[in-house]
Amino acid sequence: MDLTPSYNSRVQPEPTRLAPVGLFNGEALTLWRLRRATARIFCFVAEWPGAYWLAVECAGGELLASETLPSLEAVMTRSDETRSAWLRQGWIEE
Repeated sequence: MDLTPSYNSRVQPEPTRLAPVGLFNGEALTLWRLRRATARIFCFVAEWPGAYWLAVECAGGELLASETLPSLEAVMTRSDETRSAWLRQGWIEE
């Protein structure tokens, strides 16, 4: 009895499928930018599996605030709250 595997030329490999990239097409989305004197900060959102990551960074890349939220509605609410807090501290919109 021959147990050597045989190759079936009629079997085609499945084509590779691109992983879904989500609502933002795999990119972070900037929600707002603020400045004060020579300093600049910006708020962005990135999509995570089943959630969204909201962050505020300075122009040098230092992370000032970070939060994971369950929905876009929660992201927009928190983003507005955060922006308002920075504006009350004297930052202005770009």
